[in-house]
Amino acid sequence: MSSSFVVIGVPLFFIVPYLTAFVLFLIISLKYSDKLLRFSKDENDNLIANFESVTHISYIISTISRIIISLIVIALRVQLLQLLGIEYTPYIIFQEPEITLIILITIIFDLLLLSSKGIMVGMHRRMLAEYKHHLSRKRGK
Repeated sequence: MSSSFVVIGVPLFFIVPYLTAFVLFLIISLKYSDKLLRFSKDENDNLIANFESVTHISYIISTISRIIISLIVIALRVQLLQLLGIEYTPYIIFQEPEITLIILITIIFDLLLLSSKGIMVGMHRRMLAEYKHHLSRKRGK
């Protein structure tokens, strides 16, 4: 995320919507993770977590988002825009339409990335809680 602010030039005030999206999707994930995760036991009494498709989609979205943001950063680092004749000045929005489009694409993919990460963190917290509960039941036997 720091590359979005430092290299690409997303204004710092976007940190508030980024954090809001992450926390919102974390809370939603924690609230509804019971419906998205299924736990079962194998014959050795080991706990197995079965993910629904929402989890897989979240992983795919976050991976694609990170790749796109990385490609934008690489293009700016190797000065691809200057080779194409586009004048790039970070931290100035709406100076040129091409730069504005790059910054908007970055913001959208940053929000997708953080939303997916929020969903995954919520799922992982739910799995950890279930695993701890499973271990405490095993010790109690």
